[in-house]
Amino acid sequence: LQKINDSSAGVTATFAAADNKIQLTNTSTGDVGISLQDVSGNFLAATGLSGGSLQRGTNLQYSVNGGGTLTSESNTIDATASGIPGLSVTALSVGTAGISVQSDTSTIVTTINSFVTDYNAVQNYISSQTASTTSSSGTVTPGTLTGDLDAEGIADQLRQLTDATPSGLTGAVENLNDIGVASNGNDNTLAVNTTTLDAALGSNLAAVQQLFTDPTNGLATKLNSYITTTTSTTG
Repeated sequence: LQKINDSSAGVTATFAAADNKIQLTNTSTGDVGISLQDVSGNFLAATGLSGGSLQRGTNLQYSVNGGGTLTSESNTIDATASGIPGLSVTALSVGTAGISVQSDTSTIVTTINSFVTDYNAVQNYISSQTASTTSSSGTVTPGTLTGDLDAEGIADQLRQLTDATPSGLTGAVENLNDIGVASNGNDNTLAVNTTTLDAALGSNLAAVQQLFTDPTNGLATKLNSYITTTTSTTG
């Protein structure tokens, strides 16, 4: 019995002295059963297991919004059992529970702010390398890339891509300005209006997603294509 318990068979073996019986219990919950087989010898017959009876496990039964009865082999209802992506609910007792499912807009806000931070870092770096400085005596010292048309072109193209209204997108969200992301009016960097962004995510989440991820005209799609081309060996 100890060898069974130490193995990877997925069962625990116990001996009930009062009944003079060996019992195997599945370590997995629910109505999953146990499969028994003698690879060699007659262990199952000698221990009475081959003639034993199966006491079936009990599945969790539940319904969603008054629908049909669903089952879960454990007390946790997950996406596999329910068909609802991301769901993980543990049933503690018999009864009814109310669950509110909402979009995780806080993660989206963080991601959009991260995009703006990274975009600004690129523009600020290009600006620092292309700018000239003037000393107190009036001496002008050009930056490493002052007058470099390639560097200036990259900054300009990035600004145009983020300022543009992608073709094919219609509705309440057609460009970054519609979600509160716009130029600060002083340089090539962007700023985020949190109030406008929250409102756009609350009322037009699908449109915000399309703005970034549309496979043809999405902002992220176009930026990724441009950056990949620009930083390639032939860029």
